[in-house]
Amino acid sequence: MLQILQLNLFGGVTPEWAAGFGKQQKQLFQRINDIKRGKTMHTRKSVFVTTFLLVMLGCFLLPMANLSPTLNKLHAAEAADEPEIKWVLPIHQGYISSDFGDRIHPVTKKKQFHRGVDVAAPKGIAVFAAADGKVIFSDRKEKYGLLVELMHPDGYLTRYSAMDTLLVQNGQIVKAGEMIGKVGSTGLSTAPHLHFEVLNNDKAINPASLIDFSAFKKDRVNHQ
Repeated sequence: MLQILQLNLFGGVTPEWAAGFGKQQKQLFQRINDIKRGKTMHTRKSVFVTTFLLVMLGCFLLPMANLSPTLNKLHAAEAADEPEIKWVLPIHQGYISSDFGDRIHPVTKKKQFHRGVDVAAPKGIAVFAAADGKVIFSDRKEKYGLLVELMHPDGYLTRYSAMDTLLVQNGQIVKAGEMIGKVGSTGLSTAPHLHFEVLNNDKAINPASLIDFSAFKKDRVNHQ
C-alpha cells in the first residue's frame, strides 16, 4: 500500500474505493518523512554525543599522561633540595665497650638487644653532634639517664645518653661536630661512657654502618 501511495500509481484519477485514502495518504507520507527525519536527527545526535564524550575523555587523559613525568620531576627536585647528611664521630676519645646487637646487659645481667654502641671514656669528655640536626629532647629519661635526641633529614634520629652534662636545649639547631654534652654515668650505667644510637624511621640501625668506629677498638684510647 505504501508503494502505491509513494509511486502515485493512480495518477490523477482516484478510484472510488481509494478515495477515502486521500487524507490517509498525506498522513502516511508525513509519517514516513517524520520517521526518516527522526532517524537522521537521532544519528546526528548520537554522533554529537559520541564526539563530545571523546573530546572530554581526551581533555581528561592528556593532562594525566603529562602528570607522571611532572611528578617525577618534582620528586627529583625535592630529593635534590634535601642536603646530604655528613656523619662525624660523636666522641673523640675512648674505646668500644659494647657493640650493636645482642649482649648480656651489664646491670640487669639479662640477654637483650643493644640498640647502639657504648664508648667508654673518662667523665667530662666532650660529646658532639654526629650530624646537622635539631634538638628534640634534652633532659633526663628513665634508663637512658641524661639524654639528647637530634632529628636529622631523611628520617634519621640520633641519641646520646648516660651523659653527665647537657649543653643544648629543645628546639636548638646544631651542626655536625658541635659539642652537645659531656660523658657521664647516668641511667643504667656501671661506668662513664657514651651510649650512642642511630634510628631511621624509628628503626635502630648499626651506627658503624654510617660512621667509622674502627679506631675505637677495645683498649685503644685518645683517638683524635
